[in-house]
Amino acid sequence: MRRPYNLDLPSLDRIALLIHGGYGQGKTHLLGDMLRTERKNGPVRYLNIAGEDGSAAIGGMGLGEIAVTVDTYDDLRAEMAEMVKMGLRGVGVDSMHHIARLCMQYVTGGERLPRIAKDSNEWGELNQMLRATMLSLKLLAPIVMVACPSDKSVDQLTGKILWTPDVPGRNAVGCSGWFDFVFVMKSDVIGQNKFRRVLLTGPISDVVIRTRTPKPMPTEIVIPENEGGWARLYEAIQGAFSNGKDK
Repeated sequence: MRRPYNLDLPSLDRIALLIHGGYGQGKTHLLGDMLRTERKNGPVRYLNIAGEDGSAAIGGMGLGEIAVTVDTYDDLRAEMAEMVKMGLRGVGVDSMHHIARLCMQYVTGGERLPRIAKDSNEWGELNQMLRATMLSLKLLAPIVMVACPSDKSVDQLTGKILWTPDVPGRNAVGCSGWFDFVFVMKSDVIGQNKFRRVLLTGPISDVVIRTRTPKPMPTEIVIPENEGGWARLYEAIQGAFSNGKDK
């Protein structure tokens, strides 16, 4: 199929985002805020991968029965196939780290690390499976947000140590190409039971961040404590796609 398109008319019809950062930084909360906001525009779904179990962070948002937990890679693929049929507006996935674990279990048949042998390359199989699975998430809904814890990894091209999503092997750096946006969530304590959450959205030399916009985005976005974080982020993305005319 050949389809001409206008490079000067970028579209926000579909967005796939990856939010990574340390545990307890607010990634799942932002994911829940996206679901809460976007359900006004259509049905939404929360996909929890067994082992992550971070849903307590969004348990008080009034989202109701929109969540499903999957335990195996086959369960994940079956659930994704069902979601494609639902006409969903938004999907939140928690987390990519545990999707990688399910892929590894499928490839190795257990909990061990993949191996490279004379007639097989389990690392190669794992890399291909994880990439295909994450790219398939884009088919689930116009807005897909994936959370993932962070780790330190080596860039295979430069040898530099980077702050990356916590997934195995070279995918820790390479996975940024699977998403339209890759941002980092940071949280600082500013008082008793008070936090300042910031989403890092601008280029940082030793951190995996990606934006695919014709104009620069703000380098960081402050995320409110309760709701409104997704609205701020989406507005910033829209601004980076706007042509300068008044809305």
